[in-house]
Amino acid sequence: MDSQFIQGLDTFSDRVLAMTNKLNLVSTVDQTQTSQGKGKAKLENEEDVVDNFHSLIVDPMDQSLEKNSASILRYCVEFLTRNIVGHLP
Repeated sequence: MDSQFIQGLDTFSDRVLAMTNKLNLVSTVDQTQTSQGKGKAKLENEEDVVDNFHSLIVDPMDQSLEKNSASILRYCVEFLTRNIVGHLP
């Protein structure tokens, strides 16, 4: 294979791993405060993505989405309570 192509592919792979680790860190930032010293695993290479995809990618994102969904629901209930229920006869 072309050496420039391989080098470009490696560079792209490194950038994707770095971005994924940043997103994973953002999605678990407040979970690490309550995890009692557990360190979050990082994706070091492509094998980590294949071997640990569910535990390192899916689970943190799922927890983040559940938390956000609960926050949105709580806001909607408070909004409806203040603006609609308060004006009922």
